[in-house]
Amino acid sequence: MTNEVQKNGGKATYMLFGSSLPYGHHHPSFDFEEDALVTALDTLIQIIRRRSNMS
Repeated sequence: MTNEVQKNGGKATYMLFGSSLPYGHHHPSFDFEEDALVTALDTLIQIIRRRSNMS
């Protein structure tokens, strides 16, 4: 998806936020550390704020 956005002149990124995963993504017991969401959301908010100030 990132490639398609960029190919059409948009800006896109792909970010990973670490969380131990004892089971794979499609395993019935999949679970992740919800605390990683706090960091991910804060990062997204900071990106939006900085991009908004550049307009």
